[in-house]
Amino acid sequence: MTKNIKIQIRDLHKSFGNNHVLRGVNMDVHEGESVVVIGGSGTGKSVLLKCILGLVTPDKGSIKVDGEELTIMSPSQRDKVLQKFGMLFQGGALFDSLPVWRNVSFDLIHNKKSSLSKSREIALEKLKEVGLSERILDLSPSELSGGMQKRVGLARAIASNPEILFFDEPTTGLDPIMCGTIDNLIKSSVKHLGATAISITHDMTSAKFIADRLAMIYEGAIIWDGTVKELSTCKNEIVQHFINGHKHYQTSKK
Repeated sequence: MTKNIKIQIRDLHKSFGNNHVLRGVNMDVHEGESVVVIGGSGTGKSVLLKCILGLVTPDKGSIKVDGEELTIMSPSQRDKVLQKFGMLFQGGALFDSLPVWRNVSFDLIHNKKSSLSKSREIALEKLKEVGLSERILDLSPSELSGGMQKRVGLARAIASNPEILFFDEPTTGLDPIMCGTIDNLIKSSVKHLGATAISITHDMTSAKFIADRLAMIYEGAIIWDGTVKELSTCKNEIVQHFINGHKHYQTSKK
């Protein structure tokens, strides 16, 4: 049975001056599916996420979540839809002025979803889910290692039991062992919540592990999408150059 489309993107364009970043992106993400968007630096991966989240306004195109068109919503309507989202930012984006538990439960407190005491309980529960202990609850993020900060960021992303999870370069800057740990946590968190997930990364080991489906963005458009198994037999030259680690993945036509 085919699952419903959770996120639908059609003909999405975004330019910054003369820099045409998104040039007609089309993508569907189904309920409960984990899609990883791969591509080199500057190909539009982060801008795509920012358009979905409303941090950047597209110049043209459609973004629908559960059939609702985000691009024409008022800020208050969009905020309501964004309550379905959880986000793990590339740099962690933790508030150093707040203790760990307040970081994890930030959305719960800010949007008055639960009391302070209940929010602290939820923070502890989510920290345990990502392998962290009660002893860090009242620490500052600056007192944690990079890997622990990533885990705290993941705990914050799942604190509200979101329907949709976004992961922005989740393993950047981590050693190989911690990369594997974060990948496992992402996969288990998505499965546990039954969430729909979009991740962006250039780390192919991570991408193949956490993805149900991969989508390659190149020069502002999706040029290929398919399963991890289908990736191994993909004949697209640009995709093959990218996944095989070529520094310059451009087609040469002579």
